[in-house]
Amino acid sequence: MKHKCTEHLNAAQILARASYKRINDAAVEFFRDLGGADKLPKGFDVHSEGWQEAEQQIDEVAAAFDIEKTVNLCHAYERRAMAYFAAWRKKLEKRKEAA
Repeated sequence: MKHKCTEHLNAAQILARASYKRINDAAVEFFRDLGGADKLPKGFDVHSEGWQEAEQQIDEVAAAFDIEKTVNLCHAYERRAMAYFAAWRKKLEKRKEAA
């Protein structure tokens, strides 16, 4: 049984959750900027295998109490996610300029 309260998580798992929250907050900001999640551009996807695989890797090393690997994977995950949002922002700006 998985516990949801932080007192039962190890330090690496707490770091992973913080990373997920930062990316979630970035996604929410992106959605707000678009005017809502119902206005997502075609092709935008945060549920692809790549996202899920990255999160699964983070969860596995965090559960193994490996803080160093967790930190490294979280940083890589955040860089990729933020680059993804930035690329979409750029695409959308170009579409606005072209319209």
